[in-house]
Amino acid sequence: MTREQVIQSAREVAEKAGWPWEEPILVEEGRRFYLFGRRYWRVTTNTKYAQIGRNVHVQMDDLSGQVLSGEYVPTLRAILSAKTQEENFIPARANTKETQLKPQVPVAAAK
Repeated sequence: MTREQVIQSAREVAEKAGWPWEEPILVEEGRRFYLFGRRYWRVTTNTKYAQIGRNVHVQMDDLSGQVLSGEYVPTLRAILSAKTQEENFIPARANTKETQLKPQVPVAAAK
């Protein structure tokens, strides 16, 4: 497979699954084992902000073009429920008594 074919196939996988496709992307070529084994390609999207999520990872076999794995890594806020977000995050509005977080006290220290 060529690099362009890999990118197109990975984009199709993301679109079919409903995952967002964000530039820039990283395309890596590798082997299953260091010096031998089948070659594969790995495409990662949104590499500028890889640490905060919203990344699509697709790995494909070089010979067959078969998708070996594919996943979408959402942001932390997308994973948490709305109630959990309200309990753990300070809103951007004024820092009033109602919006301040309660200090976390270890159970042993609370006794």
